Amino acid sequence: MVTRYNDGYVKDADGRPREQGYPEGWLRRVVEQRPQQYLLPEDVRREEPTDY
Repeated sequence: MVTRYNDGYVKDADGRPREQGYPEGWLRRVVEQRPQQYLLPEDVRREEPTDY
């Protein structure tokens, strides 16, 4: 199971990894449970992008 499913990738029948991602509901639940883990540092949040 670990060799087939790994970090949002699933190996197909030929053994090649295909990006599948995670369900949006699961991602939201993870952020809700540990919101501080995903905050950007204060100095990064204040910076405006300079190149687009």
